Amino acid sequence: MSGDVPTRIVIFPAWQDNPYLNLLHLATGAAGYWLDRVKTLEDALASIAEDPGDTILHMNWTSPICQETPDPLEARARVDRFVGALEEGVAAGLKIIWTVHNALPHDVIHRELELELHEALARLAHAVHVINPGTADAVAPHYALPAERTRCIPHSSYQGVYGSPIERATARRRFGLADDELAVLFLGQLRPYKGVLDLLHAVSPAQRRRGGRIVLLLAGKARPEEVAALDAAMPLDVRIVRHFAYVPDGQAPWWFGAADLVALPYRNILNSGSMLLAQTFGAPVLVPDEPHVVAQYGDERWVRVYDRSRPVEALVEALAAAPIDDAEGRQAAFDAARAWSPYRMSQAMLQLVRDVQERGRGALSAA
Repeated sequence: MSGDVPTRIVIFPAWQDNPYLNLLHLATGAAGYWLDRVKTLEDALASIAEDPGDTILHMNWTSPICQETPDPLEARARVDRFVGALEEGVAAGLKIIWTVHNALPHDVIHRELELELHEALARLAHAVHVINPGTADAVAPHYALPAERTRCIPHSSYQGVYGSPIERATARRRFGLADDELAVLFLGQLRPYKGVLDLLHAVSPAQRRRGGRIVLLLAGKARPEEVAALDAAMPLDVRIVRHFAYVPDGQAPWWFGAADLVALPYRNILNSGSMLLAQTFGAPVLVPDEPHVVAQYGDERWVRVYDRSRPVEALVEALAAAPIDDAEGRQAAFDAARAWSPYRMSQAMLQLVRDVQERGRGALSAA
């Protein structure tokens, strides 16, 4: 291996059920970099301490640092330990790339510590990778990102990851969907911050307003303590196909192939892999009108937005007006998925890795 290629890129946390990081590093792996995927704080600290002068830490979601313990003293100690290790590592030659996935972790329990951690990462990172070009403005109420060290590499589609799209009529037969029924899909973890209850409260009045049938497809894991709230909100006059469990990769094309619209009624959305997964399978999406989302996707034919300031009422309006079998929207989604493929995204990441090697903490060049 040539001397300008580091032995190790420590990717932390590298969760196996999230394919995004594998796609992001396709080109870096192909270029000869050693991709060291770690999941726990302890493993990350051990990896970056081994040979910091020949290591890049690719930091991703921060929740494993201090949000996995309810004890504030333990959380404090974990933040101190992590930030101290980063400071020592940087002094010894460690380089850091930080991907900002969320302004703050979902369901944050140690908010002040999390803010301190994000500020430390912004200060120490040699490069800040943002997925949405409006990220700096979106996180500004919480912390500042260094503009001279920030580069935007948008989220690609998932082409080639989950198999081929399923023909619409074939997928709809599996779920028993009639031609005149609007199939609305929510696929992913059924968590409160994702606005699932808002969607459940909206489908019945939307069905009455449109004067036609809506079928709600719900698929994804739900915590046992949250199932009761979901059950209580289920409308009695709307057909619901529910699968409260993990959806295997091979089954995802069936759900998206059957859907007329993928509803993502998230609260405080910054980036959404589910949005790009829907795009991959040609499924139009409905998302809240967050300014950075509108700026990035508002002109896309496959994207619909609703007024997040009145979520249930706006969802009712959007669902009532949604078309069945939006062929133009589906084609626009397929076209967008092909335009920014996983390998193109990974090539942009490889360039960022090389820039960090060359420039260190200097200002990044234009991508």
